Amino acid sequence: MENHQIDMNQQNKRPVFLTVLCILTFISTGISLLSGLIQLLAGKSSSEAMDNLLAQNTSSANQLRTINMNFMADQIDKIGYMAKMNNEYFYSSTLLTLLITLIGLFGAVFMMRGRKLGFHFYIIYTLAAVSTPFLFVGIENASSFLVILGLIFGGLFVFMYSRNLKWLK
Repeated sequence: MENHQIDMNQQNKRPVFLTVLCILTFISTGISLLSGLIQLLAGKSSSEAMDNLLAQNTSSANQLRTINMNFMADQIDKIGYMAKMNNEYFYSSTLLTLLITLIGLFGAVFMMRGRKLGFHFYIIYTLAAVSTPFLFVGIENASSFLVILGLIFGGLFVFMYSRNLKWLK
């Protein structure tokens, strides 16, 4: 009887790996929420600040082109364009990013509590976070480097969370 009760307690105990993943997600989404709220309070960048940023990007891209690193130069150009468009659609972009981040946070909270619905929220969060830049800059102007990086890290976390699905209900 006592062995059966110990087995049941071990089954109901949250896996340590899931706890670690959730804590990492809490940290990541917490930082994103905080920086998004600070951006919202600070407001749009001035046209002068954007011009300076784009000039620096152009200078960096041109330096890379002189040493035949055209792919990286193109990515820097696209990142500059993405920053310009995000500033142009500042409130829409920032609020959407905050909403998507909240979905990821809720997903981690649900998984921490043992709910499988959290895993589905986390998948939505990952896909939405990767695809959001396309809404404001279009597919041809989005940095493929950033998209691939987002897919790799997002996919890695989805995979690691999926290792704990048997515990989630």
